Amino acid sequence: MKADPLRILIAEDSEDDALLVVRTLRRAGMAIDWHRVETVDELRRALRDGAWDVVLSDYSMPRLDGLKALTIVRGHDMDVPFIVVSGSIGEELAADVIRAGAQDVLMKDRLDRLAGVLERELADARLRRRHRTDADALAESQERLQLALDATQDGIWDLRFDGNRHFFSDRMYTMLGYEPVSPEETPAFLYEHMHPEDIETVRTTFETFVASGGDFFSFDLRMRAADGSWHTILSRAKCLGRDAEGRALRIVGTHTDITDRVQAEWQIARLSAVVEQSPNSVMITEPDGTIVYVNPSFEQVTGYRSEEAVGKTPRLLKSGRHAPVFFRELWQTITAGEVWHGTIVNRRKDGTLYQEETEISPVRDPRGRIAGFVAIKRDVTDRMARDAQRRQSQKMEALGTLAGGIAHDFNNILQGILGYTEMAAEDLPRDSVPRAHLDEVMMGGQRAAELIRQILAFSRQSEQTRQPIQLPGIVREALRLLRSILPASVRIAADIAPDCALVMADPVRIHQLVMNLGTNAAQAMRDKGGTLHVRLELAEISTATPTLSCELEPGPHVRLVVRDEGHGIEPAVLERIFEPYFTTRQTTGGSGLGMAVVHSILMDHRAGIRIESEVGVGTTFTIDFPATDRGSVREDQPDTPAPEPAPQAPLRRVLFVDDEESLVRLAQAGLPRFGFAVHATTSSTQALRVFRENPDAFDAIVTDLAMPDLTGIELAGQIRILRPGMPILLYTGFSDRADDERIGGVNVTRFAHKPIVLRKLAEEIRGMLDGVGSGS
Repeated sequence: MKADPLRILIAEDSEDDALLVVRTLRRAGMAIDWHRVETVDELRRALRDGAWDVVLSDYSMPRLDGLKALTIVRGHDMDVPFIVVSGSIGEELAADVIRAGAQDVLMKDRLDRLAGVLERELADARLRRRHRTDADALAESQERLQLALDATQDGIWDLRFDGNRHFFSDRMYTMLGYEPVSPEETPAFLYEHMHPEDIETVRTTFETFVASGGDFFSFDLRMRAADGSWHTILSRAKCLGRDAEGRALRIVGTHTDITDRVQAEWQIARLSAVVEQSPNSVMITEPDGTIVYVNPSFEQVTGYRSEEAVGKTPRLLKSGRHAPVFFRELWQTITAGEVWHGTIVNRRKDGTLYQEETEISPVRDPRGRIAGFVAIKRDVTDRMARDAQRRQSQKMEALGTLAGGIAHDFNNILQGILGYTEMAAEDLPRDSVPRAHLDEVMMGGQRAAELIRQILAFSRQSEQTRQPIQLPGIVREALRLLRSILPASVRIAADIAPDCALVMADPVRIHQLVMNLGTNAAQAMRDKGGTLHVRLELAEISTATPTLSCELEPGPHVRLVVRDEGHGIEPAVLERIFEPYFTTRQTTGGSGLGMAVVHSILMDHRAGIRIESEVGVGTTFTIDFPATDRGSVREDQPDTPAPEPAPQAPLRRVLFVDDEESLVRLAQAGLPRFGFAVHATTSSTQALRVFRENPDAFDAIVTDLAMPDLTGIELAGQIRILRPGMPILLYTGFSDRADDERIGGVNVTRFAHKPIVLRKLAEEIRGMLDGVGSGS
């Protein structure tokens, strides 16, 4: 005959958890009928309307807790097993439940014990009922109880002090791999295999409980198993009676091997510590993106406290720098169960932007479903800035080397174009059409020469002369010049601190920098006008700060801020702003060298530049020059006007040396027009040989700097040995400024750079012969 199903009343607010309990019992072979309640009224109605074999109750529920359920069940005078099945309950709460009359407390992660516990408690209940009606049923009840105890996989012990009768189940020993010993040997066995650090605590706790303790105790202890490993044992006990002096008469208890649970808890604790202490930001979200956890690094990087972020979504950090398609593709990747890697620009709580490398991974539950996402994020703002600075420096260096070489060759070509054009124009009447055409050629050549000078400034092919200077005067002078050339729709608002620290700088290049920034800002405001804001002040840099030109060292700096109210700069354009020949002035003829020259000047001066721009609002350039306390302020002196060319003098003899044949021919044809007899050669060694043969045959030497075999400087040195004080003009298409120490070492009289028109070259030679600006 088929047994009646077991009727179970389940007090549980989670239907999924209730179904899990039912499936567990049915898998254990139990036939059951069950009913779930989750409120006080539902529980009272179920108890009133039905007869139940057992009550299973969660401990913590929104509208009904475990102790309340126990009180209601016992209030109906029902002698049925009441077992608490909880997801999390502490030892003290478990003790309260047992003291209140519950038969047992189980954790939801140990439901494999539930069937055994039910069998045990049902057997115990039947035992109690039969004991009240028939004492002969005791043996059968004890047999069933033993079966239930065996099914629990826990060690059972029963100490009766009134008759010194003790019971220890075999499981007490076999769970550790030992053969059972007699009850008399058990205490010694336990202490012999107990961890030395736990012995005193266990002994004191047990003796105190026996002498005067409460009704329940529970603690962990470590026992050595037969294989040498250490197992963690949960020892729980209940006192069933005490004598008049309060000493225990009987104690029953269990030993449960919780080693796996303790190790799992330790793994969780260790993982939690790693996450909490990680230098990377960690964010965990629900499947819909709701943030449920952030670690301390997230708080430090973003400025948002945990309580401000939890419950929100990652849109909290949205910067607006990414198109919607970016996040749409990210979301499609992770919801498909794949890992997403990438770099995201986010916004901190204070509004500043930062870049972080991000890896977002799906988190799956035991059934394989996506239960959420975890994002590991590393702030790489400084690293990206340093990488960008390094790439920019390498690009500038490579392009600068290339530009310098091209400029050198082009200057030689341009020298010939200007020279022959000048001679042709001089041979034509001033009012002739061909003369006007040649004048246009000369103007184009002069513009090309100016462009080459910018290329040379960018390529930094020459040593720059720096000195301790005050920037306010230079900035004011540049702004005065800017006012005269800017359109009327652009105003200038200057805030120049009068007392700034000294900086080591080249006044000419600083003037050029301000002019380039000013004209660049004016171009941005060309369509709608606006105000050019210029501020100069003292600033303190507290930590090493990467910029687009260099890494600023901590210390005092002089800060130049140039802000316009123009159209702003697109991010794609901003990335290329310092590239030579890159320009957005498609219709206004920009050369594309202005910002490249700015970058070159800043690199030379170890000054940092930062750019902030918002499309439609404007752009701000912030430049920091390292302050110095070296030397004293040197005031810029205006250049001494060159004297008027001297009247035509008797024919003077010039040795002209250049490795370009076209320039040699130009000198031979052009310089005699200005009263010079020219001996020209393309070989510096031949020139030295000619000079050695007759050092008095020449009045002046003109030599290119970059010559094969002997350089211009080496040639000048040899000539000065043969004839000290010989006037020597050194000129080049490679550098735009003389190296004072190098040229002074060979006592060169004058220095000039290509291209130079014939008239100017003649003036330089005659001025050298007349002793004007002599370097000797």
